[in-house]
Amino acid sequence: MKIAAFIIALLIIFNSVSAQSKFKFHSQNYVGMLGGETEAAFQFQTINGFQHGTWFGGLGTGLDYYYQRSVPLFLSFSKYLLNRPNSLFISFDGGTNYIWDKSTANLFNGNRNDGDFSPSLYYGAHAGYKIGVNNNKGSVLMSLGYSAKRLKEKIKAVLPCLNPPCPEYDETYHYRLNRFSFRMGWMF
Repeated sequence: MKIAAFIIALLIIFNSVSAQSKFKFHSQNYVGMLGGETEAAFQFQTINGFQHGTWFGGLGTGLDYYYQRSVPLFLSFSKYLLNRPNSLFISFDGGTNYIWDKSTANLFNGNRNDGDFSPSLYYGAHAGYKIGVNNNKGSVLMSLGYSAKRLKEKIKAVLPCLNPPCPEYDETYHYRLNRFSFRMGWMF
């Protein structure tokens, strides 16, 4: 509920800001690959916000399939090094990460248990190149960078025993997933 109120507040602010001629709305939509210690995975991101001069800021979300499928919700800020259709840029993302599928396999006994995942940290930094196309009405974006997501999972487990009821215990897992990111996208 707090997230919905936050998004509505941002939309109202963005609507009032867009009335000013110095700010221009843009949508950046990326597909990419993530690679790290585990196997490579797909990512999709959409970032919607406003550009003022060589600065862009917006609210982003997407799908992140690395290790455990999740949905990041983040703020993104970009700086274009030149105020031209073709320009190098740097961008920084930061926010929270929500698990898509909360069921997980317990390796101890092979049974499926519902792990209790908590929203956790998501952040990233990228360097890229923007290529203006279609009389600068759109741009192709390419970037390389680093991103990280944190996951925290609590699992209730039952110790094996010969005489039920068997004792229960709680386990907490902290996942720190660091990975390289390659993204390609379209900005309009």
